[in-house]
Amino acid sequence: MNNCKSFDLQLRRWRFTSLLVTLLSSFLAAPGNGQYCGRVGDTGGYLNARYGYSMTYDGGWHRLHISPREDDFRLTCRDTVVVSGTVLDFKYADVEGARSYVDSLRIAAIWKASLFCGADGPDGSSYCEEPTRIEVLSGVGDPPVLRFYQKFVREDFVDEKVTRTERQVGPYYAIDISQKGVERFLLLTSEVHRDASEEYLDALSAIVGSIRVVDSPFLVQ
Repeated sequence: MNNCKSFDLQLRRWRFTSLLVTLLSSFLAAPGNGQYCGRVGDTGGYLNARYGYSMTYDGGWHRLHISPREDDFRLTCRDTVVVSGTVLDFKYADVEGARSYVDSLRIAAIWKASLFCGADGPDGSSYCEEPTRIEVLSGVGDPPVLRFYQKFVREDFVDEKVTRTERQVGPYYAIDISQKGVERFLLLTSEVHRDASEEYLDALSAIVGSIRVVDSPFLVQ
């Protein structure tokens, strides 16, 4: 009986210590506390066993947020999104007319990125037109990696007149992470509807270069 009480007491102390450390860490790294978000020599890592990929990113008080389904993530600095990513299966996009595997990746990635742009309201609407630039960054025999920019169009309705504004958004990166017969890709950008700053471009390209496909027994089919 005494051994059980001793174990229960130790367990409670461990839980309290763990909670205290978590609370202190959250306070110290909380956005708005003036902490530096940049290269300070620390590197974070993330392994997604559910979809079979891994990546690394700069530390410096950046915070990584993972969605409950693990199919989205956001890397933030003081509540500002630096890099966001989402996983998508090819089967959800209409790629029947694709001329090649890379072309199917292009079609699926542009379709997904365009979904972020679309919005309709009583005072206006927004959408993305065809990409302004598309580049294949991968070498022969490597998993396909695409980079592209889009033209974001906003139309405002004022006094029965339509005011149209355009701007470039991106870059978007589409990285093939297919394996075990499941065709899917990871779509990365600095933040939808935004043209990435030079600082965020560095963070984005560094993450893209660190992406690795991981053979995982937990891979979702």
